[in-house]
Amino acid sequence: MALCCSCTPSPFDLTITEAPDYARHPRYYFEDGNIVFLVEDTLYNMHRYLFARDSTHFRTILRDNGASDPCVISDVSCTEFDEFLAILYPTDFRQPSKRTTAQWTSILHLAAKWGFENIKLLSIDNLTADATPIDKVVLGRRYGITDWLPGAYEAVCTRADPLTMEEGMKLGVEDTVRISAARQLYGIGEARHETKYLAGDLGEIFKLGKPSVGSISPMDGDGDPQFPEEFTAGSKVFFLGEHAYGVVGQISATTESTLSAVLVFFPSDKATNEKFKSIVDSRISSQYFSSFKAVELAGLTERALSRITSSFMVLAAGGKEVNVGLGLRFEAKALKVIDYTRKNDRFWEFSQKTVDLLKDYKAKFPQIFRHLEWDDMVRASDLFDDDADAKVQEVKVWLKDQGVQDFEHVSIFVDQLNKDTVGEIEKLADAVTAQKSQSATKKAIVTGIPHQAVLKPAQAVYRLQHQSFALGDRVTMVQDSGVVPPSTKGIVIGLSAKSMDVVWDVLFRSGVTLSDRCSQYRGSTVKFDSCLNLTNPQFIAPTNLTGPTPARRELVARQERMTSFI
Repeated sequence: MALCCSCTPSPFDLTITEAPDYARHPRYYFEDGNIVFLVEDTLYNMHRYLFARDSTHFRTILRDNGASDPCVISDVSCTEFDEFLAILYPTDFRQPSKRTTAQWTSILHLAAKWGFENIKLLSIDNLTADATPIDKVVLGRRYGITDWLPGAYEAVCTRADPLTMEEGMKLGVEDTVRISAARQLYGIGEARHETKYLAGDLGEIFKLGKPSVGSISPMDGDGDPQFPEEFTAGSKVFFLGEHAYGVVGQISATTESTLSAVLVFFPSDKATNEKFKSIVDSRISSQYFSSFKAVELAGLTERALSRITSSFMVLAAGGKEVNVGLGLRFEAKALKVIDYTRKNDRFWEFSQKTVDLLKDYKAKFPQIFRHLEWDDMVRASDLFDDDADAKVQEVKVWLKDQGVQDFEHVSIFVDQLNKDTVGEIEKLADAVTAQKSQSATKKAIVTGIPHQAVLKPAQAVYRLQHQSFALGDRVTMVQDSGVVPPSTKGIVIGLSAKSMDVVWDVLFRSGVTLSDRCSQYRGSTVKFDSCLNLTNPQFIAPTNLTGPTPARRELVARQERMTSFI
């Protein structure tokens, strides 16, 4: 059967299939593994925790998947997968295995593809010393390693040997043209400009943004965006000006450095955004305490807190085990309960709601709390003198009345709003949508807009890097290649390392429930660079223009002549 998930299409083809008699990998089929992968004709039994902890894509795809059937990775060879797993499961921590540039490139490809950020950075560190300048240009562009690009471009532009056919095919037409033009202006032979000036002009020649390790640079407000797109009349764009940030528009006219656009918006949007914010802000206090403070507030010991907030089994009549724990944290499963518990890098923390629940529980059934220090299995008769089994059932009923059975258990690696808050957000969104009509929209014609002050949907993946989000942020979809229609607005209800869960204002065909946290056809998991954060704008464009320098004009003209020749 196909594996379905609440996210945009994954960068790898992952399906669930029934397994015939495939060969087990001699090294990577662990008997204690709990997630099976099928690569080519080989089974790998791995540890789900490593993939869910370190990979944003696996975390999303595996969170609702059982371990009975293997997950088929159809676009990776066993050799590539083995190389990658050797990083996750090193054999010698003191002397890491030496790898070739090709091997590190393969590891980098899978790490970037699957969202293993630390392994991606490890690959970059190892390739920095050994990769050729051509490889650094290609990989730097492909994976956003901007620190490599200036030095690599300079080395290629100033070397004695011309580009080979193979190198040109690797680089692509655009980089080949730019490098050839730069070599004629600054490089060998009768160069018109001294080579020493090349380093200062690299940014303009090759559209380089400000360096940032391991990531593509966002738009530089003082110049063109890193990957400029052609702006034509009729194109749909998103305005990045301060007073209409994120508003959708249509280009009506363009010049070399500016454009005019018709912006379409609802005047009530600003007030609506404030209403959504108030819903999130009105949630019960999110103050959390360390375990040391929590035991002090609840009047418990550290051991008692640890046992009662997890599972605490009591042996009833007939040898039946009854769990009277609160189930607020599960270390082995890496699960927490929304609004009650969370975990930082090392320690668990407990909210005021947890402290209040502990106090009420202790006041109602002090007998249980007096036996939390025991090492042996506690019997019902140890807790209660008379009719012990009936008392244990009374405890279970009380816990049910407190809502313990309905607690939302989620991964400790994500942050989410609870279902009640999501329900309130949906109600407000429905009311807002019902009040909107075509006649309520306003149009504004804005002229003299710098090119960098608008965003085309195709530019989002390059220009919206390093954007931060918080629960409850208002967002608008700016990409036009996913399942969510562009310009649709929504609210962030869940966050992980590289993606977010959003409940959208309107229904759409590919919408999901996000594991029953929102209504059907309403939610989706999207990457950070697919949306603009309207609550916390981070790419407000400046209004001043910086015209091209004479050297830049000369280079552009030369590139255009060479391109037309090609």
